[in-house]
Amino acid sequence: MLILPQEDIWQVQAITFINHQHNSQTQIQTILDLQSIDTCQDIPIKIINYVKNTEETLVIDNCQTNISEIIDEYILEFQPKSVLCTPILN
Repeated sequence: MLILPQEDIWQVQAITFINHQHNSQTQIQTILDLQSIDTCQDIPIKIINYVKNTEETLVIDNCQTNISEIIDEYILEFQPKSVLCTPILN
């Protein structure tokens, strides 16, 4: 997903979903729909806020992390195997 500030409000600009299907095909869907990070339910808000506040890249491999404050409903529901969240500073 791409999240950018828009008039001091952080907005989700785009979300791409990758679905691996049983027949070895991959389906990619990109949604271009401007919405506030506060109302978007398809994003890991605690991870995003952590990276936004620290301005550091966060990598979670094999769903293992020692940063307990970033675990939220998104992680528990979707159980991603890996997460990469990086700030765009310039």
